[in-house]
Amino acid sequence: MNVPGRTTARKPNLARALLCYAAVRITVQIELPQALLAAEEAVGIYQALAQSKPETFLGYMKVALTTLADALDAHGRHERADQVRRWEESLPETPLL
Repeated sequence: MNVPGRTTARKPNLARALLCYAAVRITVQIELPQALLAAEEAVGIYQALAQSKPETFLGYMKVALTTLADALDAHGRHERADQVRRWEESLPETPLL
């Protein structure tokens, strides 16, 4: 059953789950390709959410960017990780709600 708005309402939960999935795998250094994909997807979701509600989601996007940079480092993609960290640092400080 397709309920309008239902998928959109679940996006923050999906992004948080992807972010947790990625962070755990990076920490224990397992399933790193999947961790990278999950972190990339979380960043994409949070980026879209932060465009409409920055006061709510920008802080989470910053966390997702840090996790993505860590995943890139784990893959030896240090230059790209540094770019992502600079992006994260360019965003305003926002508390997590």
